[in-house]
Order: sequence, then structure tokens, then C-alpha cells
Amino acid sequence: MNQEQDPWQSKDDNTRSSGLRPYQPIGNDHVAAAEPLKQSGPGIASFIVGIISIFMFVISIVVIIGQAADLLSLEEAIEDSEAIAAMGVPFVIAGLLFLGSLILSFVGTILAIIGLVIKNRRKVFAIIGLILNGLFTIGFVLLVLIGIASQVSV
Repeated sequence: MNQEQDPWQSKDDNTRSSGLRPYQPIGNDHVAAAEPLKQSGPGIASFIVGIISIFMFVISIVVIIGQAADLLSLEEAIEDSEAIAAMGVPFVIAGLLFLGSLILSFVGTILAIIGLVIKNRRKVFAIIGLILNGLFTIGFVLLVLIGIASQVSV
């Protein structure tokens, strides 16, 4: 009986080989499938920045509503310029918080995009961060456009 020999089988081994070859496949596909993917660092940062941005926005709205309620509850006119200036300080703080949250949201949007582009990483936090930050940024742009449109029509 004439049997064909496997070229990778040694000459003194008469049994069939187990299918293993003396070379490794090209690429690291087998390594990536075995290990779970890590979370994207910029994606996590984007998610955290989005939460901080929303928190700052809510605080600024609460401060503005509280100060406006105080101003509306006053029955007498305030004639002292120092008292008027002191009442405007919370509005300035609320405005700065709002602008700070807008800047953080823009930075978070950029971090989310970077987190989505990185290969071999999980993208869950990057997607959530993009939604949080992107909606806030787009909402602010829409509010500015509505404000400009209302000024033009008046």
C-alpha cells in the first residue's frame, strides 16, 4: 500500500499529524478574539464630561429661576445701585456656569468622536457621550438660531 505522506510530518512518524503547522497565521485576529475589548478611554472621558456638563446646566437653570423668583416677589422698587448690582451676581454666576457647560459639552463631543474612531475598543461610552454632549451642543445652536430668527422678524 502506497500512502501519501504529509510534507509537514516527520519521516519517522507514520501517524497522521494533528493539523498543526510550523508557522503562525498572519495578523493578530486570534489574539483579539480571545481577549475581551477594553473600553475606550476618550469615550469614558466623554461620558463623564457629558454628565458634568448636564449637571452644570441644571445648576445654572436653578440659580436663574431662583433669582428671577426673588426679583418677581419684590413689591417695592429698588433704587440703590449697590443692591441692584448685588442682585445681578447670581445671574452672572449662572451665565458662567451655562457657558462652562457649553464648552465642556463641545470638548466632550470631540472626545466622543475620538473614542468612536479608535480601533479594537468598546464604543458604548463613546456613543453615550456623543449623545449627551451632541444633543446639548445642537440644542444650544438651535436656541441661538431661534433667537436670531426672532430678532430678524421683529
